[in-house]
Amino acid sequence: MKTEHDFDGLLPWSTFKDPSNGYLINDTCAFGAEILSISSATKHECLSLVKEPIKKGTYTWTIDGFTLKKRESRIRSHEFTVEGRKWKLLLYPSGDSRANGRYLSLFLELLNFEDIIVHGRKVYAKFILRIRNQLGIVEHKEAEVNGFFDGSDGWGGSKFLLLSEVESSSKGFLVKDSLIVEVEFKLLSKYL
Repeated sequence: MKTEHDFDGLLPWSTFKDPSNGYLINDTCAFGAEILSISSATKHECLSLVKEPIKKGTYTWTIDGFTLKKRESRIRSHEFTVEGRKWKLLLYPSGDSRANGRYLSLFLELLNFEDIIVHGRKVYAKFILRIRNQLGIVEHKEAEVNGFFDGSDGWGGSKFLLLSEVESSSKGFLVKDSLIVEVEFKLLSKYL
């Protein structure tokens, strides 16, 4: 157990030495510290070890025939597994209810969450959602997301990418009627 703690920059030396400030009187200074006693955390307040780096932490989903699938309100990827957890990507081709029909919406969902709900736990994930640029002209569209999965909604973005950019041939997101979506996991907890 560490019994001493220190940090720089509490007070500039010149301010400390200046008698008009009252810190140093007759070459004497008194210091004090307030010690707070904190009760031990309950299990719900503890974070399990976060694993880094994640092996095989990237999943790529190629959506062929995107123009026809755009008529569907939402489409889901095949199930995939990362660190023993089952996931799916959820894409709203014309956006979810918050996107006002102007954006593509993209989310990550946790599937096998029964053990989480039963024990009142959550799983923390830090990940990047990405729509790949297939022409190399511009950058991929990506967003880093931090989410606590508890079996309810997924995590991602309602306004992930403007539909006008998806459909623009010059942007390179939709090529030969295929859209490439990725998720790259950066951190993943066992439980919270």
